[in-house]
Parts: sequence; structure tokens; C-alpha cells
Amino acid sequence: MHILEVLLEWLYIHWVTITVILHISLSLLASLHILLFKENERTSLAWIGLVILSPVVGSLFYWLFGINRIKRLAQKKHPQILKDDFRRV
Repeated sequence: MHILEVLLEWLYIHWVTITVILHISLSLLASLHILLFKENERTSLAWIGLVILSPVVGSLFYWLFGINRIKRLAQKKHPQILKDDFRRV
């Protein structure tokens, strides 16, 4: 029981530092993912702005709503069809 009290006291003292480190690491990971996988420059800039300016919540929103999972699933199932469509455009 004493260890739990010490741990809670340590968390109470250092919660700001933990939040800042969490925000910076999540922002970097999400920004790198955005730069590597987003095709439209405007949407990627908007997502990066949201991720950097809103602590933790922006990264969470990007991981929940910013990744087009339907297109990725279609690319996995039918990779040649999407390549042919891209060449026609």
C-alpha cells in the first residue's frame, strides 16, 4: 500500500511533465505519419496544425478519423485495379 501512495504522489507532482512528453511524442509520430501517407497538401497541413496545437486530443483525432482505412483496405485487396485507375487519370 505504501508503494501505491508513493506512486500517486509522484504522479501528482510530475503530471505536467508527463503530459508534455506525451504530447511531444504523439505529435511527432502523428506528424511523421501525416507527411509520409497523406496525398493532399492542404489536408496534411490542417492535420499537422491540429495535432501540434491541441495537446493529445489532436493526435487522438488523427488516429481515429484522419486515416482513410477504406482506401487502404481496397489497396490491399485489389492493388492492380487501383494502379490501373491511377494511370488513367
